[in-house]
Amino acid sequence: HPLPLEMGWGTPHRDVEGPSPTVRVQEVYPDTYLVDDPDEYVALMNTGGAAFDISGWTLSDDEGNGLSSDGTMMLPEGSVIGPGAMFFIARDHQCFLQQNGRPPDLSMFNCSIPKKALVCRGDMRLSNNGDSLVLRDRTGAVVDSVVYGGSDPLPDGGSFYPSGCWTGGPAPLPGWGNILHREQRTYGGPSSDTGSREDWMGIRPRVP
Repeated sequence: HPLPLEMGWGTPHRDVEGPSPTVRVQEVYPDTYLVDDPDEYVALMNTGGAAFDISGWTLSDDEGNGLSSDGTMMLPEGSVIGPGAMFFIARDHQCFLQQNGRPPDLSMFNCSIPKKALVCRGDMRLSNNGDSLVLRDRTGAVVDSVVYGGSDPLPDGGSFYPSGCWTGGPAPLPGWGNILHREQRTYGGPSSDTGSREDWMGIRPRVP
């Protein structure tokens, strides 16, 4: 399928075959400066050495198990993350652009280009008090998950998801105007990926 030049901040990417590189959730920005948080976003990262097609992948909150507060979005055809690149998925295109000075890779609302995240079910919205996110590939297999703030794991301390992609307590609540992000093990090195809160102890303010 054709790949748009708009992906990856204007850099054309090529599709690739073979096993998936490590694609995971890298940043979560739920409680933004704007009223009702229209510029909230989730950022994915491709830590592999080649571009990878994530068309048909889904991102869900509250586990995506059909709860009334759930929301699930599907990434449209042509969604590609370049090697080592970040991929920003925003709620509102124009608000993200105004706050960050550049457009998101995908958005749910107020996008003037045809490509946007497809809302499959419910209201995909990050809770300011705590939430959970699940990234699944196009087969439905869980690729990554994040639990933060008031979303608690099972009482026995086991995996929050049947897949075992998250264990232990939730990551810290980032709070107003702060971005929750993965920690780097070493300066310039890869971010931690243990499937627990230890990966997500990094909180930084978003500078307007």
